[in-house]
Amino acid sequence: MAKETPSRLYRTAVRQALFRYVPRAANDPDAELLTYLETHYAAEKASLASAKAGRAPEKEIAALRNGLFVFAAGLFAYGHVEAAEDVIDCIPSSGAIRNLALALQAMLPLPTDLNPLQDPERLRGWLRDHRGRLRWEESSGTYVATE
Repeated sequence: MAKETPSRLYRTAVRQALFRYVPRAANDPDAELLTYLETHYAAEKASLASAKAGRAPEKEIAALRNGLFVFAAGLFAYGHVEAAEDVIDCIPSSGAIRNLALALQAMLPLPTDLNPLQDPERLRGWLRDHRGRLRWEESSGTYVATE
């Protein structure tokens, strides 16, 4: 059994949140999920931008934001640190799904008092200041800071 790293726990949570995701009997389910996330992330981001530009109803925009949030959290759990901005930008205002934002806290070397759900703007600043020093470490399922 694979070690339950933070990334594996959040990958599982994302997999469960993706209602349209139907895994095939793949030799590497992690690689299959990553491919799915990478394939649909850009489309979801484009759909959200288009809906905003077209002044779509707020319910439609909220649904697209929630979808982008899940895709971004999933990519973040695979070492795509650039997806963290979309996680922060799209944190849902309610519901258990918003706990996927805690992936940032679980996988980044954040100060212990920095909670993404309580202070997303402070987290955005921390990312801006530290992003260039972050390196993904698959074995631990976390990002580590380099000097």
